[in-house]
Amino acid sequence: MKILLLSFLTLLFFSCKQEEKLIKNKTELSQTNNIKVSFISIGSGIEKTGIQKLESLISEYEQSNNLKLTVSIKNWGKEGEKDYCIDCSEISTEKKTKA
Repeated sequence: MKILLLSFLTLLFFSCKQEEKLIKNKTELSQTNNIKVSFISIGSGIEKTGIQKLESLISEYEQSNNLKLTVSIKNWGKEGEKDYCIDCSEISTEKKTKA
């Protein structure tokens, strides 16, 4: 579990690479304001509790900061692998530097 949490936190700090245009609700996500979180599997499927924790974290952050983040989900694997790409352009620069 600690490895999953450490991996999750590490991935939170890496920007999304724009391999293709990600579009949700006709909003194109820019490469510079994105966070990409990948759920991968090595033969046994992804850990669903990790997805629930991420979605809960996003929801709590939106509520506590009174904003709405655009989240794009890209399914790419046979075992449930997926990428969450979070557009952070709504977050002020001041809040982004407070980590």
